[in-house]
Amino acid sequence: MHKLFLFAVLFLTGFVYAQENQGDLVLSNQKLAGGDGVVFKIPRWSPDGAKIALTGANFTGLFILNADGTDLRQISDEMSAGYNYNWSPDSRFISVTVARYEGAKRKEALKLFDLEMETSRLISDYVKPSARRLQAFTGANNLVVSETGAIKNIQTDEQTGREAKTAESGSKLICLIEGTDFSIYDPQSGVVEKMDPVPGAQYLTPVLSPDQNYLVFKVYGGTMQILNIKSKELTDLGSGHHPRWSPDSRWLVFERTADDGHELTSADLYIIDRNAQNVRPLMQTADVLEVNPDWSPLANEIVYENLTTGEINKIVLKALR
Repeated sequence: MHKLFLFAVLFLTGFVYAQENQGDLVLSNQKLAGGDGVVFKIPRWSPDGAKIALTGANFTGLFILNADGTDLRQISDEMSAGYNYNWSPDSRFISVTVARYEGAKRKEALKLFDLEMETSRLISDYVKPSARRLQAFTGANNLVVSETGAIKNIQTDEQTGREAKTAESGSKLICLIEGTDFSIYDPQSGVVEKMDPVPGAQYLTPVLSPDQNYLVFKVYGGTMQILNIKSKELTDLGSGHHPRWSPDSRWLVFERTADDGHELTSADLYIIDRNAQNVRPLMQTADVLEVNPDWSPLANEIVYENLTTGEINKIVLKALR
């Protein structure tokens, strides 16, 4: 009887622990990389859902690994390579902003990595950081850059067999980020529409939905908001940071944090539906800081950064309703 009671206590304790650490939507939570003194940050899925890019401490270097955590390899050890990078639509290329110091002056350049050929090359000169911002690919071989307030297209080498995806991706809208402001750029028409949905506010981490109909952003000092691109209607999502879309544009994953004025004291992951009617916990832990989530473009899988251990983890979700 005593053994049966002890088993029941242990079972229930384990059950409560599991419930405190992950919501009822989580099927599994797998470590992919990092830990034991190795720090990785900012995981981002490739458009085909097959690979994940990540960076190291202080955004130094860029790494690639398979979605199952195998074949981790470093493609750059350069300063700031992991701060501002973009996947090409066919998942073959990654464009990055790299930095170096020339004396006391910091300068930045744009660089292109070909993952298939395992090559890289500079696609711009080194200039002062404020002069240029890498934005996104339009098509498989065209990069959009904002350069001292103007939009500039940089042609990369045409690659055989990639033309089929060029037309489709070249027609997609791009969110141009300029400091704490943003605009929507239509690469087909060349029209740039400046957005100011909350007059006087500063905007952080704007991200377009996969269906191109919505844009989620964080108001500095305020809440997360969704902007309907066509109607300009706003939906307040409440508190949170770093929202990222599900592949069907119906849900977002995000983090909620608390701090003591100097350091984070808690950081947990949640999902919320686009209409802000359903908020559900994913990872809630008292002693682990979960941040910077990203949703797979193809599946109910989410990668995130474990800020406490330096690990990158992957959550597999149950079907969402």
